[in-house]
Amino acid sequence: MEKTSKIMSRDCALNNTTCTPMTVWERNRLAVEFVMNMHRRGVTEFPRRIDHNWSFGWTLFVVWGYRNKLVRRGIEPTSELLLEMLYLLTDERGMPFGAEPPEEAEEAEEETAPITDDLGVFFKNGKLLVCSKTIAAVFGKLHKNVLRDIQGLDCSRKFNELNFEPVDYTDSKGEKRPEYHITRDGFAFLVMGYTGKKAAQFKEAYINKFNEMEAELRAQEAADQSLPIPALLHANTCVKPANSKKFYVPEEAAEELGLRGYRTLYIRMEALGMVTRQGKKGILPVTEFSKYVRLKAMGTKKGNKYRRIVVTPSGLDYLRTKL
Repeated sequence: MEKTSKIMSRDCALNNTTCTPMTVWERNRLAVEFVMNMHRRGVTEFPRRIDHNWSFGWTLFVVWGYRNKLVRRGIEPTSELLLEMLYLLTDERGMPFGAEPPEEAEEAEEETAPITDDLGVFFKNGKLLVCSKTIAAVFGKLHKNVLRDIQGLDCSRKFNELNFEPVDYTDSKGEKRPEYHITRDGFAFLVMGYTGKKAAQFKEAYINKFNEMEAELRAQEAADQSLPIPALLHANTCVKPANSKKFYVPEEAAEELGLRGYRTLYIRMEALGMVTRQGKKGILPVTEFSKYVRLKAMGTKKGNKYRRIVVTPSGLDYLRTKL
């Protein structure tokens, strides 16, 4: 009885009352505010002078532990979050519902695409695209969250199918993982919800890169149209039959097609979906076009071998019909 009155008198004194102890709700609310005041003042250790055996002191200690848990997860404590945790209104992680740490602080092993000067924009099937993994890396997000954002977009099914192509990539463990190839319109729709000064800078950089690459492609097409018609198209010119060679290296294929260098040939083949750029691996042929373009081992004078893109005679004929 003496111990109970002692606890009641202490609680009453702290609450500035003289006759009745505070209710459990009042005690919990006061403890949360007390902890929040310590947090705002930059206190990093629980005050040693507070007795844990005292009912209010024990509540303070529990709330302080919840405050530390939020801080470790990178979440800014609030009175509402601490009260939810105190009343066990939490998810399976013991965290308040909807409380998510900043993505930079979340501990998760997830492969990220390297950020390059071209921001990962590439040609495929005549379109300028960027993959979701690159967007995640550039904007500092987890790829799984970018996938979630795409799947939750409030757009029509037709728009989604035209601008978000689901594909797979192989991670470092050899496992297949999902990603999306995204058009310029899809990119604009997706990142309009990304806010902040840094996100705005990346949005502007991507818009400039899309415009730059589109202008480059149009300029190259205009330059190619101004070139003389290739000799192969002149009926009165005697030319070597296309099937007289087993394959053409890029320089030869570009010359046969009247293109200005092998780089232009690569751009055209990439736009047609015949080849794809894969980071350090360089330009690789697409399986569906193996009849037209393939990798061939080439030899050097020192005996070292390397592989290079080559175009078959049928591939040359296919390119003539497309260019």
